[in-house]
Amino acid sequence: MTVLKNIAIFVAWALGAAVGVSFLLPAHWEVQREVRIQAEPRDVHRVLADLETWEVWSPWGLMVDARVTTNAGSSTLTWSGPEVGSGAVVVTAAEPAGGLWFDLDLRGDPVKGVFQYQRDDGGATDVRWTLRAEAGSNPLGRYRALFRRYTVGPEVVSALTRLKSRVERGAGAGGYARRTSGRA
Repeated sequence: MTVLKNIAIFVAWALGAAVGVSFLLPAHWEVQREVRIQAEPRDVHRVLADLETWEVWSPWGLMVDARVTTNAGSSTLTWSGPEVGSGAVVVTAAEPAGGLWFDLDLRGDPVKGVFQYQRDDGGATDVRWTLRAEAGSNPLGRYRALFRRYTVGPEVVSALTRLKSRVERGAGAGGYARRTSGRA
């Protein structure tokens, strides 16, 4: 019985320590990545503002049942599927020369996102994608926030690479097809 008691004490101590440490962890997470696209900011914005193109280049490109709706002043993309779960993107502000701001719902987790673009002297556009969410005081949420940059970061890099390809292909052709049979 002493062995079980010692195990129970150790487990209780370990759980208490894990909860205590969680309050020292960040209460939010942020992932920020950049890419240089050989196109004008308006060309980048044209692709980003068209939510129907997101299924081709975004991390949620495996969307099974994606639906885009446009309301007065805002656009919404919703999806659901066995691999990506359900979620939504709601555009909250857009400036063709400067950026696109959106709210993202990832399986019930609210995330703020922004694409900021700036033209460089060589005619290319630097695009910075930032995602940020609050973890709150939930110990599990804080541990998840700690690892978000490692789990979300690579997805964002891959998505920016597909976005770059999509914009650069369309910029020279004079138009942007909304949907394609394959990924960009």
